[in-house]
Amino acid sequence: LSIAVSSGWDTDCNAGNLGCFNGIRLGMAAFDQGPDYRTPVADLMYVVGADGGECLSDAVIETRRIRRTAAALRGETYEAPKARFAFEYPGSVQGFTACPLHEGPQALSGLGNTNDASDESGLEIRYTTLARGVTASVSVPTFIDPKPRGRSETSYFEVLASPSIYGTQTLTASVRAFADENPKLAFYVIRYDGDGNLEKIAGEPFALARGVNELTWRVPDVGGLPIHRVGLELSSDTRLSGRVALLAMDWSGAPEAFVMGTAYDLSPNITPFDISSYWVKSFVSSAKHFAPDVGSTFSLSHPEANGVATTGTRDWADYTVSSTLTMDLHKAAGLVARARGHRRYYAGVLGDQTAKLLRRTDDAVEVLAEIPFAYAENAKLRLDLTVDGNAIAFAVDGRPLLSATDAAYVSGGAGFFIEEGTVPATGFAVRAVSSAMAA
Repeated sequence: LSIAVSSGWDTDCNAGNLGCFNGIRLGMAAFDQGPDYRTPVADLMYVVGADGGECLSDAVIETRRIRRTAAALRGETYEAPKARFAFEYPGSVQGFTACPLHEGPQALSGLGNTNDASDESGLEIRYTTLARGVTASVSVPTFIDPKPRGRSETSYFEVLASPSIYGTQTLTASVRAFADENPKLAFYVIRYDGDGNLEKIAGEPFALARGVNELTWRVPDVGGLPIHRVGLELSSDTRLSGRVALLAMDWSGAPEAFVMGTAYDLSPNITPFDISSYWVKSFVSSAKHFAPDVGSTFSLSHPEANGVATTGTRDWADYTVSSTLTMDLHKAAGLVARARGHRRYYAGVLGDQTAKLLRRTDDAVEVLAEIPFAYAENAKLRLDLTVDGNAIAFAVDGRPLLSATDAAYVSGGAGFFIEEGTVPATGFAVRAVSSAMAA
């Protein structure tokens, strides 16, 4: 390892590759010898790509994907736990740590996995002397950090990502309490505000009874702003010491109503001279230009084919994505849905006085439906692209224009499409839909 990182510049990937081979060769037991590398890393992984909602990941999630692929290659099946967080591997914590943004005295005394000492897997949360005003909190990152994780003045590659959780999604959790008297548990999110500051939004506390507690929490509407972390906080009015275990936690499906307003709605202090914002960073863009626009919400432009900007995750299945586009100079512009990266998606687009429903698969673009549609240059048009089961529909200003059926993509993120031109976009919304359309 010393040789691998000492021979030349930019050798961090050498150490990473060697570490993978050693992990395969020596197994988990090797991590229990020498320095403790597992605790500071906490299984956290960044998987950077155009599929931005998959960036914030962990060693357990990626292990499931590798096992699923290996099983498919052998003609076998692999059934992974359904919950995003199930902590099924020895000592896994899946990115959870003591919350770095905890307020007040921290009563958390330890974090581990119940499978270290039992047959049940779960995130073991140990607390000492909880009391009024003294809480214990743990959290997991769901979006990029305010500052680079790398040491100051060292090489740093910017992380391009979309959040893994959004306002108005539903979080579910299974929590085991071990004592007769247990703390209360409250879920919370920490979001970026319009100025890039972090703000905590907590839910109402749940009372925990001995045994397994099944909990459900609707993530608050965060005003279209990105969520940086999600966590849970333990509290008690009387002094308590003990432990609880988070056996599973999950959220899935499109948000009930994730709505972004104008640039001024999102960042009241935005000016033409300072348009930096974390809400625009929640999109991953392959368009040449994608930025906040003080006169609308976004400005997007691309000199070639297939300029795309997306947000969301692979578990967004049935939803409507909406935005109002000003049809300035362009060859084609519109919205995308069920995006798996920027070369596999459905799109509803306008261009050359025509409306089209498209399916892109790598270099192949298939027109699923089209119709002549006259519109004036610089017209402001509200576009709605709906995917529900195998049904796809495209509407403009509330008028249904096109529909098609296709089964190529069952889920994925949403966003914008631009080819050979520039358009401003005002607002952006994703709203979950029922299966009524598909029926």
